[in-house]
Amino acid sequence: MITINDLKKEMETICGKLESMGVNPNEPLYEFLRFVQPWSSTALGFGGIGGQMLTSAITTVVGCEESDGVPIFYVFFGGGFAYAIKNPNRRFYEDMHKGHMAAVYEIGKYRDNL
Repeated sequence: MITINDLKKEMETICGKLESMGVNPNEPLYEFLRFVQPWSSTALGFGGIGGQMLTSAITTVVGCEESDGVPIFYVFFGGGFAYAIKNPNRRFYEDMHKGHMAAVYEIGKYRDNL
């Protein structure tokens, strides 16, 4: 179960991580989505060792532009930084709007233009 307090705590963590990565806190965002995403393991989309149990976690996608005008998206699972994708392809946008982002080990599918 996810609560309002979970949302608040995760957002504070995500904002802190973005700032530590050099994202200007006053920069306008052109995309921001949060949705509950189910995972087949307690490791969420990070891989590694996790319990074999259906687990739901908040996925957050933050999109902004780099100084060269190229879009960059930061993806978080359960408040933990998963990956950043610069100038993603169509599949990224489709998954984002369907509310189901690829696990860390699958991000290559967002870099090619299939």
